[in-house]
Amino acid sequence: MNQYAVNHLSEIDTLNKKNGNNYSEGFFIYKNSFNKHYLLKLHQCFFWVKVKAILEVGFFVANSKSDFKNAIGQLKKLAFLMGCNEILFQVSTNSKMYEFLQEIANPKESWLVGYLPFEDSIDMNQLEFTYADLDTF
Repeated sequence: MNQYAVNHLSEIDTLNKKNGNNYSEGFFIYKNSFNKHYLLKLHQCFFWVKVKAILEVGFFVANSKSDFKNAIGQLKKLAFLMGCNEILFQVSTNSKMYEFLQEIANPKESWLVGYLPFEDSIDMNQLEFTYADLDTF
């Protein structure tokens, strides 16, 4: 897996530009203080993962569906080599990631995310959540 791992801090600008999120250096440092995470680059796609009994994907960035399909094939092989028999993604249904995942799997409903808007000017329907946004990742 180390041959595919890249330094997440050197890729922050690339990740934020490509996926529309705004993950800061502090975000990655905070998350890594609880669990070890890896940023993998496979077929021009990035996957931020945590390895446990299953391979958990916090978020991913892909340029095209064909790159994504190739990267998923490689990610499956890596998961198998690490003894993981499942890969977990949790994304919002209004996200680009959801569109890519629908091409390769049948989505299942997961837990609901609750929020309380402090300001009426924020359109909460525009928010996109990923597994990385949860404290359990």
